[in-house]
Amino acid sequence: MKKILFTILFLLLYTTSCVHFADHDHRLRIRNNSSQTIMVYAAYILPDTSIVESKPELKEIQPGKFEDIYGNEVGDEDLGRLKTEKLSIFIFSKDTIAKFSWIDIALWYRVLIRMDVAENDLSNMGSISYP
Repeated sequence: MKKILFTILFLLLYTTSCVHFADHDHRLRIRNNSSQTIMVYAAYILPDTSIVESKPELKEIQPGKFEDIYGNEVGDEDLGRLKTEKLSIFIFSKDTIAKFSWIDIALWYRVLIRMDVAENDLSNMGSISYP
């Protein structure tokens, strides 16, 4: 009986430990509150505000859903750069991505919205919503 109680206690402690959930702390949640599918990417680009020339990996977010951008996807494993830098988030219409070449999108800045967020912005908002 003691072994069973010890095992249950161990499993409960293990599943609620900080280490188990550590990777969830290093993400940025983006919600799509619009009626259209959007495509998103994030990068540290300031003070330059132009879109990168080569097409980045984009996250697709369906209407009413959310997706997470993880630190390793922006080259900052623990999102530590957010303490001193802003992360630029670009949101595009899926139709725009399908209709235009990436060069055209970058040249004509065919962005629905760009947001620059810092660590304190995320603390206050919890997640980023479009629109």
